Amino acid sequence: MKNINIAEFRNHMRYYLEYINRGGYLRLLDHRSPVADIIPVVKGIGKDEAQGSSAYLKKAAVQNRVKLPTDTFTEDFFLNGPIKISKGKSSGVLKQLLEDRYLNR
Repeated sequence: MKNINIAEFRNHMRYYLEYINRGGYLRLLDHRSPVADIIPVVKGIGKDEAQGSSAYLKKAAVQNRVKLPTDTFTEDFFLNGPIKISKGKSSGVLKQLLEDRYLNR
């Protein structure tokens, strides 16, 4: 991934678009702060097919654009219902999530 400022991108846009078209990634900076990542479009898949398509995700994973899950949900995951948050001084979302993790809900 190349980091470039907006003025550099504007002045040499054709060069950078060719770079992206060849599979390159750009991070645009505004006063040294990242404002956008520009990545290539996955070719060969139409807009309708890309909506929820496993082929789209597999292709994106090969290009290191996404990481596919390594585990699947079990049936009981959906049967437990939402996390119950207790009220009190020390209750917090993080505490509840960690407690839920340790109880294997």
